[in-house]
Amino acid sequence: MQAIILASPNVKAIDIRKGLAQQNLLIKRKIFKPVLLEAFDLFAIDVLILAIRSPDATDILDFIPEFRRKKFVLSIVVIDQAKNEKTAEKCRELGIDGYYEKPIFYPTFALRLKNMVCKKQIVCEDRWLKTLS
Repeated sequence: MQAIILASPNVKAIDIRKGLAQQNLLIKRKIFKPVLLEAFDLFAIDVLILAIRSPDATDILDFIPEFRRKKFVLSIVVIDQAKNEKTAEKCRELGIDGYYEKPIFYPTFALRLKNMVCKKQIVCEDRWLKTLS
């Protein structure tokens, strides 16, 4: 499984990268919003991790509807530096697969990511098989 981190400018994502690396998850890179779609054309990515600090950076979520239209199989999770109910509600409305606040217990988080990806792959294969019949 491969993941990519899109972080708000005010968030350091190095601890997320290290925590997931300890769980044998490959983080392709930390990337910024303007080149996000290009990155998915270049790499096979299973999970997009949005690292934000609410309420300052919720605008990073605004591109999710467009992104979902183009990359429907991808799992998307948000890691928030500060718990925020409005941000959590916006994530639910956007169909984001998970909203987590720091601190993160990485063994459990990594297991949840793997389960999300597995479920998305099953849905994708089912859609593909239906197109063949």
